[in-house]
Amino acid sequence: MQVKSNFSALLAMLFLSLSIFGQEPAVFYEEDLPFKTAHELYDKEKYAAAMKLFDEVAVRQPKTEITAQAEYMAAQCAIHLFHRDAEVRLLNFVDDNPHSPHVKTAISNPPTTGPALRVQPRTTHYW
Repeated sequence: MQVKSNFSALLAMLFLSLSIFGQEPAVFYEEDLPFKTAHELYDKEKYAAAMKLFDEVAVRQPKTEITAQAEYMAAQCAIHLFHRDAEVRLLNFVDDNPHSPHVKTAISNPPTTGPALRVQPRTTHYW
């Protein structure tokens, strides 16, 4: 009888300790959570809020692939919002990230072919 009660107490303590030291959700450890949130906003066509978050990601983190993507996506947001600095953002992205997979897209689709700018693109000097 004593063994059963000790075993029950041991099992209860084991289950309690597992719940205390259980795995926390990945959301608490994701360093790129602002980038994912910005991308979700971009997909929902909330370009102003997405651009703000993309800019924060690009400034806050050291140069990585995520910061390169954030710079590109911020430039795309600026294009959709008809910002005057959209082409400058795109050119800066191309100059700062020559090895990014988005460079070809940025060069081949200047802002005038997109939904936004009506000025002569300066990105044609890359062709």
